[in-house]
Amino acid sequence: MVFMTTEKANLESHALKKQSAPIRNVCLCGCALLAIFAGLYWMSSPYEYGSKLDRPNLIVVGLLGAASVVSFYALINAFKVPHPQRKTLLLLIVSFAISTRLIAIFTCPILEVDYYRYLWDGKVVAEGISPYLYSPERVIEGDSGDTGTLAELSELSLRSESNRTILSRIHFEDHTTIYPPVSQAVFAAVMKWLPDTVSVETHIVVMKSALVLFDLGTMLLVFFLLRTFALNVGWLIVIAWNPLVIKEIANGGHLDSIATFFMVLSVVLLARWRLSRSAKTEICFLIGSGIALALGFGAKLFPVILLPALMTFVGRKSWSQAILFSLLFAAVSMVVLWPMIHPIVGEYWPGESESALVENESPDQSDPFPSDTNDDEPTETVAKHGAVGFFSKWRINDSIFSAVYLNFKDSNRKIDRTPWFVFTSTTFRKQFDDWCRENSIGGQNPAFFVAKVSTLGVFLCFYGWQLIALYRRRFDTGDADRQDCLVLLRRSVSILVVFLFLQPTVNPWYLVWIVPLACFANNRGWLLVSGLLLTYYSRFWFRSLAGSFPFLGRNYSGVGIYDHIVVWVVMLIVLVTLAAFSRSDLLGREHSAGGDVK
Repeated sequence: MVFMTTEKANLESHALKKQSAPIRNVCLCGCALLAIFAGLYWMSSPYEYGSKLDRPNLIVVGLLGAASVVSFYALINAFKVPHPQRKTLLLLIVSFAISTRLIAIFTCPILEVDYYRYLWDGKVVAEGISPYLYSPERVIEGDSGDTGTLAELSELSLRSESNRTILSRIHFEDHTTIYPPVSQAVFAAVMKWLPDTVSVETHIVVMKSALVLFDLGTMLLVFFLLRTFALNVGWLIVIAWNPLVIKEIANGGHLDSIATFFMVLSVVLLARWRLSRSAKTEICFLIGSGIALALGFGAKLFPVILLPALMTFVGRKSWSQAILFSLLFAAVSMVVLWPMIHPIVGEYWPGESESALVENESPDQSDPFPSDTNDDEPTETVAKHGAVGFFSKWRINDSIFSAVYLNFKDSNRKIDRTPWFVFTSTTFRKQFDDWCRENSIGGQNPAFFVAKVSTLGVFLCFYGWQLIALYRRRFDTGDADRQDCLVLLRRSVSILVVFLFLQPTVNPWYLVWIVPLACFANNRGWLLVSGLLLTYYSRFWFRSLAGSFPFLGRNYSGVGIYDHIVVWVVMLIVLVTLAAFSRSDLLGREHSAGGDVK
C-alpha cells in the first residue's frame, strides 16, 4: 500500500515537472535574450559617431542570429504551456519584451544614422517651418545675407551645440527630407518639449523611446487580435521577442514603428467592423479603419499597399461601404500628405538649386556608410528632393530587382566584373540604353525604370491573384466572419512579403511592417527569417575587405560578394524556411488554435 502511494506520488511529481518545463524554458529563453541585448549594450560603444574603434560587425550579427534562435525555441515551448499557466506566460512575454527594449534604447545605435534627420526635422516642424523646403546642406551653407525662413533655420542650427551637431551629422544632407507629415508630427511632438541644450545622446534616447511606444502599442494591438480570434498567446513572441524589431526600433530608432502601428490599428478596426452586430458601431469601426490606414500612409507610405485588399474585404460584405472606406482614405491621405506633395508637384522650389539634378557618387543611397559597392557602376543624376531621389534611384540589398536592373544596365562594365546573374551582352545593354534615351524612356536611368516597371508588373499580377482568392473564399461554418478575418491577415502578409522582396531597397527594418501580421500567418519560421535578414549588417564587414575575389569565373570586390552572392543565398534560405514551416504548421493547427489568451 505504501509502495503504491509512493509510486503515485512520483508519477504526479513527474507529470507536474513535465507541465512546468515549457514555462520554465520560456523563462530561460527570456533571460538568454536579455543577456544577448545586454552584451550588445556593452559592445555598442565602437558604433558611436566618429569612433575610431574597430566595429565587431560579425559578432553583432552572430548575437542577433542567436537571439532569433532563442526566440524561436521560446515560441515552440510557448505552444506547450498548459492553459492554467497562460497568464504567467503572457506576463513573461510582456516583461521580457519591455526589458529588452529598455536595454536597447540606451545602446548606441548600431550602423544607423537616420535618427539625426528625425531630430532635425522635429526641431524644424516644432518651429512651424516645413521640413520640405530646404536641405540641411543649404542651411549649413547659409550666410548673413539669408532672410526669411532660411534665416530662421540658420538661427535654429546655432541655438545650441546639440543643434549644430545634429545638423552636421545628417546623412544625404544635400537632399530634403523624405519622411511624410504624420511622422514629422511625431518628431515635432517629441522635440517640442525637449530643450535644445540637452546632449545629443539625450535627444537620441528620447526619440527612440517615443518610437518604442508605437512598437509597444502595436504589440498591444496584436494581443487584442489574438484574443479576438482565440489564438495561442504564444504567437505574441513573434513580435514581442523578435530581435529584428527590437534592434531596428529600440536600438536603431527607425520610424517604421509609427506607420506599422496605424496600419495594424486599421486592420484591428476592420476586424471589429466585420465581427460587429450593430449597424451604428459597424460604421464607426469602418470610418476609424479608413482614417487609421490614411495616417499610416501619411507616416511612411507603405500601408497604401494593403488598400486594395482591405477594400476587397469590405466589398465582400458591402460595396457601398467599400467605396466609403476608399473615399475616406483618399480624403484624409490628401490632407495629411499635402505638405509633402506641395513642393514635389512644382508649385514652388525654394532656393537656387533645390530642384537641380546633381551628380551622385554612391549608387546605393540608403547605405549610411557609402562605398563603391556595385563594382564600377557609373555615376548618375538624382533629384535633390528626398522623395524624388529615393523613388528614382536608391537601391541596396536587393536580389530580384538587381537581376532585372543589371541585365539592362552597365554597358561600360568589364566582362569579368559582371555579376553571375547577368546574361545580356555589353552590346545589347549599350543599344538598349541608347534606344531608351533617344525615345525619352526612363529619364536619366532607363534600366532602373524598366526594372521598376517589370517588378511592379509581377507584383500586380500576384496581387490580382490574391484579391481574386480573397473575394471568392467562402466559409460555411458558424465562425465564418472570424475565418474571413484570419484569411485577410494571412494574405496581407503574402502581399507585403512579395512587395518587399521585389523592391530595389530591401532594408531589414522594412520587415517591421510584416512582423505584426506574421503573428497570424501560422508560420513559426518568421523568427528565424528575422535573424537571417539581420545578416545585412555583415555587409559592412565585407565592405572592409580589400582586393578582388574570384567566384565562378567572375571577380568581385568585398562588398560585391555580399551584394551579388550573399544576398541571393539569404533569399534562398528565407524562402526555404518559410515554405518548410508553413507546411509543418498547417499540418499542426493546434499551434494556432490551441488555447485562448483569456
